[in-house]
Amino acid sequence: MRVLVLNRFLLRFIPYSGYDTGDNELVLITSASGISPDPAQREKDLAGYARVVIVDNPLNSAEFEYQANLLHAEFGFGAVVALAEADLLTAARLRTRWGIAGQNWDATVPYRDKLAMKRVLSAAGVPVAPFARVDNVTDLLGFVDQVGYPVVVKPRRSSSSLGVRVLRDTADLEAFVGVDTPLRGDVPPDYLAERYIPNEMYNVDGIVTGGEVTLCWPSATTSCLGFADDEILLAAGLEPGEAWQVELVDLVRRTMAVLPTEAETLFHAEVFRTPDGRLVLNEIGCRMGGGKIWEQFLISFDIDIIAAHLRRLLGSRDPAPVTRTEPAPQTGWALMPPRPGTVTAVPADCPVPGIRHFDTGLKVGAELGRPQSSVDAIASFVAAGATRGEVQAALTAAAEWFYAELKLDEPVA
Repeated sequence: MRVLVLNRFLLRFIPYSGYDTGDNELVLITSASGISPDPAQREKDLAGYARVVIVDNPLNSAEFEYQANLLHAEFGFGAVVALAEADLLTAARLRTRWGIAGQNWDATVPYRDKLAMKRVLSAAGVPVAPFARVDNVTDLLGFVDQVGYPVVVKPRRSSSSLGVRVLRDTADLEAFVGVDTPLRGDVPPDYLAERYIPNEMYNVDGIVTGGEVTLCWPSATTSCLGFADDEILLAAGLEPGEAWQVELVDLVRRTMAVLPTEAETLFHAEVFRTPDGRLVLNEIGCRMGGGKIWEQFLISFDIDIIAAHLRRLLGSRDPAPVTRTEPAPQTGWALMPPRPGTVTAVPADCPVPGIRHFDTGLKVGAELGRPQSSVDAIASFVAAGATRGEVQAALTAAAEWFYAELKLDEPVA
């Protein structure tokens, strides 16, 4: 079978051709940022494909989709593989237009469009925050009149908390509807408003294999909106039998049973726990979660969740790849948001016990600004320990060490 692959990730970490069963002909469209600048690694990155098309900046163009249609006229693809959230609807449009198997448009929209998602879930009795479509200021004022402050406004198809605002009072609302508001003009901005839910937050991640949820596990996490206040994003897996572990898994399984879930799927859900102990589904995506969830699952569950998923998509019918359904050891991860200034010294060799991985791409002389999203990070850590408390303590200590060792010349006011 001829397979089109749409890629935005580093190919040295996700070598699609290396997961092929050998029965397929793979054609790759990749962002230039996914290819190593090192000549030897670049050769490895691009090996095993019948054709490679490189796009400099796919987020600012429709080049991925345009090139895909040109290539289909030549190759006649029987499958499309896309892992990045930004490519899910593109891949769905292509499959639908070309009449090929896989996740089509109708099956993708409820996982990608937050308004469509919440309509389906609400109708099925899955708990979600009160919500409304917001196309203009009048819609937003009507929703505030209905539910009161605070409210959350967000793009329906964004990711990494981009464009999300919490409006706590009239002053916040007036600032939001001022200059450069997305609610201007007559073109609907595809926005959603929700009642703000005070919460403790959890991620729930896993894999569906052969139509069955074969791995599903929750992590307690800090707020995805904390980056606006320079807070680190930290997640730590719950322990087996810990409070809310079973209920979180049950809620996500119920959610996926309501949505049009494909037989081979990765998933990432966000769930709120309210002060009175209710669980509320915030959102769910049919893709791998961000941050360091891949590394977390590799250590805790002894599974390369991306490799397992891709092998199934590319035709492998090996038994379900999950051999461990509870974490051992406990793991977690943290992302360090940038702080404004010019880098004069970069931390190295983290000494904190329990840290399994420490990554930073910083170099002396780099100019840093304020973070723009929840995953805008200058460094990351993955920790392991016997308990969730040990993991959280290691990550907190590592963050303190990192910022103490990071040296910046502050920007001139």
